[in-house]
Amino acid sequence: MYKLKLKYSYIPMIISGTIILVVLWLMIIEPFYKEYNHDKKESIYLKKDFIDTKNIRDSENFNVKHSDTIENSIVSEIKRGTFLIKGDLSESELDIWWKKTIKWSTTMLEKQFNLNPPQKKMVIWIFKNSQSYRFYSKKLFDIDPETPYGYFLPSQNTIVINVNTGGGTLVHELVHPYLEANFKNIPVWINEGIASLYEQCSEIDGEMKGLTNWRLLELQEAIFKNSIPSFKELSDLTKESFYNSNKSSLYYAQSRYLFYYLQEKNLLKSFILELKNSLETDLTGYKTVEKILDIDDWSSFEKDWKKFVLNLRFDN
Repeated sequence: MYKLKLKYSYIPMIISGTIILVVLWLMIIEPFYKEYNHDKKESIYLKKDFIDTKNIRDSENFNVKHSDTIENSIVSEIKRGTFLIKGDLSESELDIWWKKTIKWSTTMLEKQFNLNPPQKKMVIWIFKNSQSYRFYSKKLFDIDPETPYGYFLPSQNTIVINVNTGGGTLVHELVHPYLEANFKNIPVWINEGIASLYEQCSEIDGEMKGLTNWRLLELQEAIFKNSIPSFKELSDLTKESFYNSNKSSLYYAQSRYLFYYLQEKNLLKSFILELKNSLETDLTGYKTVEKILDIDDWSSFEKDWKKFVLNLRFDN
């Protein structure tokens, strides 16, 4: 009886010890492990020859409040041509982003599509994580960003980027001022579709090419469910209805993969060139797409385009 009692007297101690170990894991070891693995992934990511924008980790930590360290952090800046690049990175780090992403992508846009660079000085704020991105968005622009990735402020010709989500967002946002400098009143679905095309991209045969990306799955699911709008409906969307709809992310995906289709058919350059001459009369760009793709029957084209999309693959 005494031995049995002695044996079970250890149970509360074992339970208490287990709880303490779990708490220690959750509070200390697991965060360190995640951060260590993230740093490893980042170092590998920088060696890739494509630019990506999807980083779930940062999205999950998007609501983390800033600290005193962020508030007192040093802001660096460099000037390169008409670009003023600032951020909470070192000057050498900002210069790497200039050479490998900003200069590369803008040079490609100018060369491939004969686009003129924006005449106004452009300011690009590059922040290293979601905490500083949120803090400085509020401090500098009085904005609580709805997106964890970045945004473009046309009125100030300013791009604000959280580079912890990847360089693809920076390329996406750079496309906007280029399109808006070359096309007056460019339709929102074209503006976002082409910008989204280069969220994940690479240089292939001397040109910047959009690759399949994370938007593909949502689009394929919508096609299976027969829940995507026609291209006429998509092209007729106003800015407000495009951005504020609960289908906004689907509109981005559908627009992106139409221009991906044009790219794969070697018709994207022709479309952009034609658009320069047609927007005054074709306010939505719908007729220009119809002309470039030589579409007689939109329902037949959309059926073929859906098959094309369903055959695409994205390996994250």
